[in-house]
Amino acid sequence: MSINIASIDSISEVNMDYTITMYFQQSWRDKRLAYGELNLNLTLDNRVADQLWLPDTYFLNDKKSFLHGVTVKNRMIRLHPDGTVLYGLSCSTRRTPADARSSGAGEVRATDLPSPLRRLDAGVKRMSVKNGRVNHFYIITTTAACMMDLRRYPLDEQNCTLEIESYGYTTDDIVFFWQGGDNAVTGVDKLELPQFSIVDIRLVSREVRFTTGSYPRLSLSFRIKRNIGYFILQTYMPSILITILSWVSFWINYDASAARVALGVTTVLTMTTINTHLRETLPKIPYVKAIDVYLMGCFVFVFLALLEYAFVNYVFFGRGPAQQKKINERLNKVNNERTRYEEKRLREQDSISVPFQTNTFRSFTQRRNLYLEEQRKVGVDAYGNILLTPLDMNNEVMPSDVGSSIGDSRNSVMSFDSSGVQFRKPMAPRDGYSHHSLDRSAMRSRANCRLRRRSSKLKLKIPNLSDVSTIDKWSRVIFPITFGFFNLVYWLYYVN
Repeated sequence: MSINIASIDSISEVNMDYTITMYFQQSWRDKRLAYGELNLNLTLDNRVADQLWLPDTYFLNDKKSFLHGVTVKNRMIRLHPDGTVLYGLSCSTRRTPADARSSGAGEVRATDLPSPLRRLDAGVKRMSVKNGRVNHFYIITTTAACMMDLRRYPLDEQNCTLEIESYGYTTDDIVFFWQGGDNAVTGVDKLELPQFSIVDIRLVSREVRFTTGSYPRLSLSFRIKRNIGYFILQTYMPSILITILSWVSFWINYDASAARVALGVTTVLTMTTINTHLRETLPKIPYVKAIDVYLMGCFVFVFLALLEYAFVNYVFFGRGPAQQKKINERLNKVNNERTRYEEKRLREQDSISVPFQTNTFRSFTQRRNLYLEEQRKVGVDAYGNILLTPLDMNNEVMPSDVGSSIGDSRNSVMSFDSSGVQFRKPMAPRDGYSHHSLDRSAMRSRANCRLRRRSSKLKLKIPNLSDVSTIDKWSRVIFPITFGFFNLVYWLYYVN
């Protein structure tokens, strides 16, 4: 047998098959057809094939095949004087150069045929003097199964075969072999495939055993390598650019929620579309392909870029209702402690102070209420920081001032509060009360230090505005470096 490959029309990963068009030629010797009267080769019409013995050859991995029939059924038989028959199919009626140039001198009449072929005179088409062989050609377009391993797709190599076997005749009746050895298959060097390159072909001849006997089998195996150029332009480059595009949000201001969310969602949806389109062009196989690994990696980077802004937004605008509740509880605790301390201090000061005239100074209850109202002016800003409003010590009468105001009016200066009430503030305390004034000052200083330390602890636990900028700055460095390392590992692993 010999094959001349005309074309490989398609290779389908979805259906796991390929379609090939080829000139298929079989040759055998039938001694019953031998003749010696004429030293001529007989080119017979395709109708003669129905009257001759033909081998029951079939393609083992064939899915769908047909013989070309334009303009007639493309079969040809050549008969040699020693009884050798060459049987083949072709896309059109094939003639040798001698046939095309033949004239009346090159033709014979049916009465001149050898006796074994006179009954086939209706099928004799043309005879040409050759090397004592009968040639029979035909062309077949067949779709054959090709099981592919797509784990490295699209950086893969596949091995597709064409299995030729005898259906009913065992090795006791017929033997298959490649005519011409390694040169039995031609036309491979002229093939051009859009997505593949033929790396190598291999011809195998062997016997296979079944329960009914041993049968001859010929195998044409060709190894093909997928061209990566198409996938670089259609899949890899768009995925890389979309991943890089998602990093633009790191340079957008953190309070531009609409811009950053729109960019993140768009890139995620685009990567999802690319994944969906790719799955439609591939079979539903259980294992992970190389391109799935890459697209999933790009999708993870894009999705993490969107989550990065969600984290930034969470840090910037607060850590949720639970965190805000904790802040409020701590704030109330600080205010309550400060209120209790101030009430206690007012009571101590009131116990040692001398009452003033009611028409000149405010009563103790009024002064305490006004002072506590000022102390409660503690709030939280938009970023969750505690704001402690200091008292205006110059315009308000403090309780300590009341206790130290007993003295000579000549050693005091006049001062006014916000309501216009006049009182005297001593320049120097009296000796009898100096010790108490120092103790009260020390106690007030220690209490204020404790309050400031607690406020500082709360502020340290609440991220400030600089933390948000730090997250974006680190993301601008970490994401590109990690993505570059991912590409390096991916290409080194799958290419090599």
